[in-house]
Parts: sequence; structure tokens; C-alpha cells
Amino acid sequence: MTTLDKRRSELLDRLRTEAILYADGQNRIVGRGGRSAPWMLYCWPLTMTGSGAALVADQMLVTLADFEGTQLAAYGVGAIPLMTACLVRGGDRYRGLTVRSEPKPYGSRRQIEGAPPGAGEVILVDDSINSGTSVMTGIRVLESAGYEVEGAVCLVNFRYGGGVEYARARGYRVETLFDVWDDLQMPRLSRPPLYLRHLPDRWSAERVPDGLPPARVARLVAEHLLATDEVLRPPERFDDDESGPGGVWVSFRRRDNDSRLARDGFWHFDPGDANPTRDVVIAAAATARGFHDNHPSTALDEIKIAVTFLSELERVEPRDLDFRRYGIVVRSLHVPAKVGGALPNTQLYTSAFEQYRHARVVNARIGRFEPHEVFRHDVRKLAEPGERWPAYGEDEAGLEAWTRSPDLGTALVDRVWQVLAGSDLAPARVLDVPPGEVRAVCVSLYDRGLIGCAVAYAGAVDDMLAAATRHALDDARFGVRRASGARPRAVTVSLLYEPERHVRRSPEYVAWKMRAGRDSLLVQQRSAPRRRWAVFLDSVIPHYNWSKRQAAEQLMAKAGVTSGVADWVTYKTVSWCGTTDTNYPLEFGGRQRTGEGRLGHDDLAAMATHLYRRLDDDGWPASRVLCRLGTYERRGAAARCLHALQTLHETGISCDRPDWAKAAQRGLDHALRHLDEGGRLSVPNHDGGPIADALLLGAVSALGDASRVTAPVHQLAARLGTWIRADGSIRPEGALPSTTDPDHLPGEVLLALARYSETTGHPLELDWAGIRTWYERRFRLVHPWGLAYWHCQAWTEIAQRTGDDSHLGFVFEMADWMVEHQLRADGSFFTDLAPSPSWHTACPAAAMVEAWRAALRVGGAERARRYHASWEAAMRFLDRLIVRPDDAYWMPRPEIAIGGIRAMPASFQQRVDSTSETLQALLRGLALRTSSR
Repeated sequence: MTTLDKRRSELLDRLRTEAILYADGQNRIVGRGGRSAPWMLYCWPLTMTGSGAALVADQMLVTLADFEGTQLAAYGVGAIPLMTACLVRGGDRYRGLTVRSEPKPYGSRRQIEGAPPGAGEVILVDDSINSGTSVMTGIRVLESAGYEVEGAVCLVNFRYGGGVEYARARGYRVETLFDVWDDLQMPRLSRPPLYLRHLPDRWSAERVPDGLPPARVARLVAEHLLATDEVLRPPERFDDDESGPGGVWVSFRRRDNDSRLARDGFWHFDPGDANPTRDVVIAAAATARGFHDNHPSTALDEIKIAVTFLSELERVEPRDLDFRRYGIVVRSLHVPAKVGGALPNTQLYTSAFEQYRHARVVNARIGRFEPHEVFRHDVRKLAEPGERWPAYGEDEAGLEAWTRSPDLGTALVDRVWQVLAGSDLAPARVLDVPPGEVRAVCVSLYDRGLIGCAVAYAGAVDDMLAAATRHALDDARFGVRRASGARPRAVTVSLLYEPERHVRRSPEYVAWKMRAGRDSLLVQQRSAPRRRWAVFLDSVIPHYNWSKRQAAEQLMAKAGVTSGVADWVTYKTVSWCGTTDTNYPLEFGGRQRTGEGRLGHDDLAAMATHLYRRLDDDGWPASRVLCRLGTYERRGAAARCLHALQTLHETGISCDRPDWAKAAQRGLDHALRHLDEGGRLSVPNHDGGPIADALLLGAVSALGDASRVTAPVHQLAARLGTWIRADGSIRPEGALPSTTDPDHLPGEVLLALARYSETTGHPLELDWAGIRTWYERRFRLVHPWGLAYWHCQAWTEIAQRTGDDSHLGFVFEMADWMVEHQLRADGSFFTDLAPSPSWHTACPAAAMVEAWRAALRVGGAERARRYHASWEAAMRFLDRLIVRPDDAYWMPRPEIAIGGIRAMPASFQQRVDSTSETLQALLRGLALRTSSR
């Protein structure tokens, strides 16, 4: 062993013994997110000694010797001893910089102390890197001040934190000396089967009687435990053959308002560990202890109990999830103690996308780069006999079958029309609703906008329905809007059921609890001189494009509630719409889609017509459609409008609609008139920037008419070419490596330059292999969706332009990865572009068409079939987002919204690019499907 190896071994030993701070009675350790932690890397006892600092410096200098930089920077106090030691031990090779988070408010008032920029590249040194926040913040501060940063050297890497990957993906060189898990061998908190931690310390000599329902067993266990501090021994059997090979959970809720007071249990990753009677007993005991600790003044006779049995955990990929049917469990493969689950069809969210994130991120705290496994399971929930339990957390097919009866919707709507006609006759059809199920009925009347709305509470459903209809007809708030004596064009009926009360809660809490577009919400305040209250239906959030928090705050304002807390009720809601021609169920404020349809040729025409209607006299499209107001919003992002113009022109040519094509050309001419001498786009009232410049070049080039590529456009192309750096990265002039968009912009630039070359014949003398290598590295490190879908299109075009099919390997790599992250249940993609499934599914769908085209060109029939199937599935999801006439019953000007694409199921926001991206994916996919048959 060399002296250097011995010194490294000595440093490693001292890190293990001196640089770890453990939580104990005197030390409470809190992570960046505010959660307690059992230990932390704490290098001060080592680096604040002469021998320790020398050990660290000697090892860091070995790694630093491979860097070009001659300046060392410390961001944060903890890095200063490391940097100082390296300066002392490194002779005069390096100079030092200290970087503050903010400029010093007095004295020199500097943020960076040391030599000014220009004295050589900078290397940050730090004691550790986890998420990379400190390193990247230090880099941004340095670059903003004019320094050139080469990279960073860190003593310890917290693998799977993502910091190393993100920094390297931006082109920085990052090296670490030790891994906290493999080298420092920190405990990963592996644990034995989860049920073992629930085993009681004291078993009773008594046993639960045999033959009881599981929830009754749980109550006996809770009663005995709270009375004696002992746990009853399990029975031999229940009243039925119950089985929970995937785990058991026990819940306590209040009888009077259904609020959950306690819940505990465990999963079985090995079904052989399951013992249903034992599992119910120990889960009930754990739940009872939590109940008593947190609600000591609540008696057991005030609560009701349910037991949940899970089927065997089935290991799957995230794309196999189905929120409406399966519960899920996510477990870290790195730290087995990190486990989290989420039930199906539950509160808080409405999609598998959100369910997976809740289980992985919120409950298990598993990082993006941390390897993990996903399991799904069925759920069987058994409440105490005679008790009613909220219909959440189970397979939707087994819940509330009455709400899915088409006959019920027809009967309700027919009854509304009957009452509106002034008939005193009995209902034409029996309203088949379980007794006592419905707590309120709302009737809304529409005639190019809302003209009446009322809610009726208490009584039989037909009585509430008739009362709500009459009150809606007399609703004075809309008298000006309603034509005298005119019959509404559409009516909606909403049944509110399954109330859950939230007493003295903040709007933040109830926003977290409710389901956007699925629940109605009531707020009330009884402490005022008079009761103040108001209600929003489930459709309010989609129609107003509000967040859940905005809806809660707006409802408080509507009711006149000014305090920070109030009493709330969330209601599950089922709604139907009826017109003079038909009636149909609603979901998320529009017509319910079965998920079996797909966008097709008729939708293509509808979307193109929608874009065409958005154009002003200059041919420039409105950035947004405000569906609720029936107006356009003309301010926005120029890049989105340019994409719409290019797509409209392409559709006009493909569909033999010269009016569409000419209108799009007029819009592009409008943009060209706002291109300055420097080749920068500046459309009035619109944000421009590098992406808009790239899209303008691409859109003009895509016209295929070299005569339209005028001198300013040539200048624009030349300017974009200068953004391609020697290392292969793409960055506009003046943009910092740490802050420029590394994903969307580069793909758009490459695509624009390739199209420009094709139209003009100007050769592009670029190092394509070098550029591709840079972005291959970034993709493999962090897998950004913006990179994947733009570069899929760009490299397909580049391969065709250059005749070099080696570029297609990168295309197929990205496309295969995207397919693996497409949800089988509905065709949406697990992108990082939105918090829930959204129109962004159109972006990878467009990329999938180009990958499909490339696969056909090189004879990859099986690969082409896979990409074709992915595109078809995406069209199935996007079918849920297009606005058709049946979705527009509530709009004052439905014609401007029909054919547009909604932002997501629970929103009617219509951005121009949501429609153009979808139209482009559909247009090209339909054309390729036809040509490849």
C-alpha cells in the first residue's frame, strides 16, 4: 500500500469516527425539508484540526490535479476549512474565493471575496453533495459575477440525491472522494418484516372469541388494550374466510362526521408472513395506541372501526398502475425502511400519476434518482356491521354502482324539464337512489352561460330536485342574462352525497383534502351574528381554472367568511347534463368520456378550425381562450403562437385547406415584420426570447419556400448557429451554463437549423456527433422530458438531412424510455412537465410519430409497431381533453372553445400550444398510419 493509499484509508477511518453526528437526547438533527433525521455528515470536528484538514486536503488535491482550474471556491461556511487547507497544502498553484449566499450588507458589500473574474477557471470544493443545491447555487453566483466555472470536487457523495447527475448533465465536471453508503458504510435502516415492529410487549392471557367479524375483533382488542394495557390473543378464525396476504390496516373514524382519528397497519412483501387473525389484532392495537395518544378525551363508543385487507403485492412498473382499481406500495431498494403506499380511488387526488407521486415522494420520501420497486394490490375494506363507511380507497367498480346508472340520469333530467314546464304531475320515472344517500341536489340552467342555479337540502330526492329547479328558475342573480320566458338550452343535475366534515379547518387543509373536479365544497361560519355559508359544485374548479386552494379561498370570500378557519363539508358529486336533444353524465365539468375513444379525422378538422378562429386580422393567434368569459386573451408567449401557426399551415397543406395555410402564412409574415436587425423577435404584448427565435426560424423554414427566407431570416439562422458551443452544448449569447434552458431550447434550435438547411440548401457544417454526445450524456444522467420529445424530432430530421442513420440510435433510446413511462390504463405519460396528467401527453406523442417514422425507414418493424401503439394510446388519453359541443353546454360562446384542448381533465384552460401540439401529433400520426399500411 502506497503512502497515498494509507492516507486515504486514514481519512476514511476518521470520517467514520469523527465526521458523523448522531441524533440523541442532546442533538436533534433536522433535514432541509424540516424532518428529523437519525444522523448527518458533520465534518467540523475533523476539518477544524490541523491533522484532519491536512488529510482532507491531500486527498482532494489528488483529484483537483486532473482539473484545469486554478481557483478554488467555497460556497457556505462548511466549505471554507476544506478550501483553506487545499490552498495551504497546494503551494501557490491555487487561489481562493469565498462565496456568500447574499452580498455582505456593510464593509466591502461583496458577495464574492477573492480575485476578480479572469484569473482562471473556478472549481468549487465542498464537504458533501446530495441534491446539489449548494453546489449549483454557488456556480450560479460565480457565473453571474463573470467567473467561468469548471466544476466541483466534494468530499462525500450522497448517492441517489441527484446532485452529481444534475451538475454533470449541465456540462460541469464533478468528482467525489467517498460514497456515504459504500465507503462510509452508513446504516441504511434495513428492517425485518414490517409486522414484527407491531408485535406487542404484553399479551393478555385472554383470547378474542372465534367467529367474529374482523372489525368487531379490532374493537375488542382496542377496548381491552385501553383498559388493561394488554393485547388480547388472536382468535383462530373470523366469521368468514378473510385473507390479507399483502397486509392489513385498521382505521378509526368518528361516527358523527367520519373524520379519521387513527390508522395503522403494515404491508407483507412476503405473503408467507401473513396471518390474518394475528395481523388484525396487532394492527388494531397499534391503531388504538395512536388513537389514545392523539385523542385522549374521545371515547371508543364515539368511533367506528374498519379493517382493510390487501391482496398479495404484485411487483409492477409504474406504467401498470390504475388509480381507479389498485392500491400501490413503493419501497426503496437503497434504504429498505423507506416504504410508502396509497390507496385507489381515494381523496386528495384523481390519477395514477398523483397516486404514484404521493406514495413515493410524500409517504416514502424516495428521491427521483433512488432505485425503488413498485407494487400494486386489490383492496377489501370491512367496516363494523351496521356502520357506514366513506366510499373511498377501494376499486371504483365496486363502489356506488347507483351513481353510474344511465336510467337515473335520464330520470333526473326528464324531471327537471317537467318541472320547468310547470307540470304538477308525478315523476315520469322512479328515481332509483338508495334511501338517505343523497344529501343535496343542485340544478343549474344554461343559455349560453349560467342563467340560474340552486341547491336544495333535506327530504326525498324528488322533493329536493323539484325545489332546486324552481329556485334556479327564480334565481334573481341572472335575471339580466335570461331571456324572458325562454327555455334553457341545457340543464344540469348534481347529486351531493358522502359528506365529510372538516371542523375549524384552514382553506389549505380542505384544499389538500378535496379532489379537484370530483367533489363539491361547502363552507360555513356559525359564530357570526348570522350563519354565513356558500357552496361550490364539483364543476367550479374546471370551469374557472382554479387550483384547489384558490377555490377554497374564493368560496370563503363568497360566503363572507373572514377568519382564517371555518367549518367545511366536502361532498362526492355525480352530475348529468340534459339538452333538448340528449342527456349524458358529466365528469370534471364536461361530458364523461369512457376512455375507449381516440382522436380521429373529425377532431383534426375541429382543432384546425379552432386555431383558425383564434387568429386576428394580422393572422396572429390568441394565446388563450377564456371559456368562462367567452373571450380571447391576446397577451402571451410568442413561441406558443408560432408553433400554432406552423401547425395550422401544415394542416392546411395536408387537408387541402388553402384558407388555413394562407392565414398561417399571414401570421408568420406578421412575426417577420417584428424581427429586428439583430435577428431577435419582438411581437408586441408577447414574451419573446431564444425559444421564440428558434421557433420562428423553424416555422418559416417549414413553409418549404426559399423565397420567404429573407435576409433577416438568414441572419437569424446565423445567430442560432453561434449558440452551438465547442463542447456540443447549445446556449444563447450571454446565457450562463447554470441557468440556460438545457432541454427544450437545444432541440428546437437543432430542428430549426435542420429545416432551414433543407429549405435553403445551405449546408450546416456542424459537429453533429459532438452535439449528440453532449445531449446523450444529459439524457442518460437525468432523463428530462423536454429533451426527450424535442430531440426525438430533431435527430430524426438531422439523420434524414445528413444521411447518417447512426443518429437514430439516440432517437430510439429516447422513444423506448418514453414508452416505458406511458400509463397503460389511459395512455398518458409520466412526464415532469405538469403535476398531473395533462395535454403535455401530446408532446411525447408527436415525438413518437417521428420515432415510428424512423423505425419504418430503417426496417424496424417491431419497433415501429411499438411506437405506433404508443401514439394510439396517447390519442386515447387526449380524446378526454378535446372540447366538443357536449362539453360546452355552460359556455357563453361555445364556438370559440370547441376543438380546443384542455390543459388537463380538471381544467378548461385552453392555451394555444396545447391545441397545436395535439393537432400536430394527430395530423402526422394519421398521415403516417395511412402511408404505412
